[in-house]
Amino acid sequence: MISLLIGRYGKALIAALILLCSFSLAHSASSYEPKFGKYDQCKPRGPQSLKGKTLVLQIEAAQSTDGTALPQQGVIVQSYNAQTLNYRSVGSNSGDGTAIYRYRLKRSNKAVEKQVDETTGQLYRTVYYFDSPTTGTWKRVSDNRAQVLSGSFILSDTETPTDKQTAPENHNGITVALSIGDTASELPSGFFPEQGVVLQSYNSDGTYTALGFGPATINHFGTYSFEKVSANVAVEQTLQTADTDAPFTLPFTMVYTFETPTSGTWYQNFGDGLIIFSGTFTTFETE
Repeated sequence: MISLLIGRYGKALIAALILLCSFSLAHSASSYEPKFGKYDQCKPRGPQSLKGKTLVLQIEAAQSTDGTALPQQGVIVQSYNAQTLNYRSVGSNSGDGTAIYRYRLKRSNKAVEKQVDETTGQLYRTVYYFDSPTTGTWKRVSDNRAQVLSGSFILSDTETPTDKQTAPENHNGITVALSIGDTASELPSGFFPEQGVVLQSYNSDGTYTALGFGPATINHFGTYSFEKVSANVAVEQTLQTADTDAPFTLPFTMVYTFETPTSGTWYQNFGDGLIIFSGTFTTFETE
């Protein structure tokens, strides 16, 4: 009897499930979800294991109440073996080490990782929310809750074939067209770019020049270093100088996520948190 009922109403059940997923997606698209809030169960889940994977954690917020020097910008790169991971931070308070970890995939695109640093003995709990099988958001809290870091992440195979890698080895002779999408700052509006395009042209000698187009954008120049940290992510550390009415020299850290070899998204921490920029980019050769 149960088999007959399933056979008779199977199509209706499948249609109802499709309708439920469609409604969930439509509702998600039309309503704001908190950064670390609920995720649609119809979306793809994260991996069952991180062995052989590299996880790049983009740092967007960091807080320490116990005096520990946390990385404030840039990324943390974690490469996984069966039971241990190698980590290093690129940006500020750079460091590296190893940790013993345990990773578990939960429901609703949520995974939890516990890791113990083999040098300090510090225990951390990290929660990952997957928007897709390779991207999402993360939040890390120490066992005494005195250290909290969070941001977004991208996952790739540690041994990604060369023809599948999108991030370049360097920016020599490249111009990057940065489209400003979002900004955040405590500075008054009008004192920094909130929209526009910046063309940054890079030389092989470690220098660059930039032209700004749009309200409050400026021309500038400086020195830079560029490091590819995974198959599709690179980090740039720059010292920017502007000869304006009020000249200044300030650092910034840029994280490039390459969706193709010539385009993707960028996230910039300017002036040690003075302004946060993000948007999309395209690149082209100029030398």
